[in-house]
Amino acid sequence: MTALDKKIVVAVLIIAVLAGGAVLYRRFTAALGEKAVIEVDNQPVQTVRLDPNAEKQIITVVGVRGDSLIEVDGQFIRMTGSACPDKICIHQGRKSQPGDAIVCIPNRVTIKIPGLGR
Repeated sequence: MTALDKKIVVAVLIIAVLAGGAVLYRRFTAALGEKAVIEVDNQPVQTVRLDPNAEKQIITVVGVRGDSLIEVDGQFIRMTGSACPDKICIHQGRKSQPGDAIVCIPNRVTIKIPGLGR
């Protein structure tokens, strides 16, 4: 390995560390969303507050293939059940940041947290 190769490796490592630090900083300092909009077939059906002091609630939304279960737990929202075959929407996890979304394409259910986001 030549001296130039070593300098390139060091430069790439420094850039990677700085980029990773920027992503982590943004993730942990971003403001949390205040509300989430639940849509079925691109039509809003319910808006819920994302409040850390609120109690947990389960919402049932009727999609085009059947029921979707949505859990609102304080400032987080997630899909816990759906009538879709692959359950990808359930594996998207909890969301709380402006710009975040959970989408169930087969059931046409979408959860959006409005805002500029990432």
